Amino acid sequence: MSFYRSFDRHKTVTSPYLLTFPLTVVEGSSVYYAPWKSDVLEFIQRAWVRHCGYPDLSVEEPQASDFSTIDHIPEQAPRHERWRTDYRRNPYLQLLTNDQLRDRFDEIMLVNTQSFLKDPPVVVPKEQTTASMEQFTHMMLEMANRAIPITAFAYDPRRDIAAARRIGLPESVERWILTMEAEKQQGQ
Repeated sequence: MSFYRSFDRHKTVTSPYLLTFPLTVVEGSSVYYAPWKSDVLEFIQRAWVRHCGYPDLSVEEPQASDFSTIDHIPEQAPRHERWRTDYRRNPYLQLLTNDQLRDRFDEIMLVNTQSFLKDPPVVVPKEQTTASMEQFTHMMLEMANRAIPITAFAYDPRRDIAAARRIGLPESVERWILTMEAEKQQGQ
């Protein structure tokens, strides 16, 4: 078995007008016992290069310094990308039923709401806000995986009050929810 790996983020210029990308060929252990397989792969590569009209630029011992990076690859991924990767590696919300997922959604949304209000009934510490934002990212991925539209978890003040109780928020949050709902009803 063998495979080819192209590196499209790195390049070198081999002539004034020819931009070249590295291609690594990894051969499996069967080549050790049947070296002719390697010769077949090399024949196919060279035939393809000729067919495409390019010069054969194979290098026996290439140096990484021969190539430069096309795009800047950051040392650290943005937070939201890391959160997505973390959830794909550990999709812990998959174990929840849709009702449990909705309850968790309500809890996350309640904390996020408190985090971004000007005068919230409860001040959420920055670390908890960041954790809640990560949980929200995970929630969105799980809802997408299940094809649950966000409208399926439409706001309901009774569920919000239940969420406040589950996560141990003070009664001032429940009163705030009821006040907001009353103001909303008066405005309609």
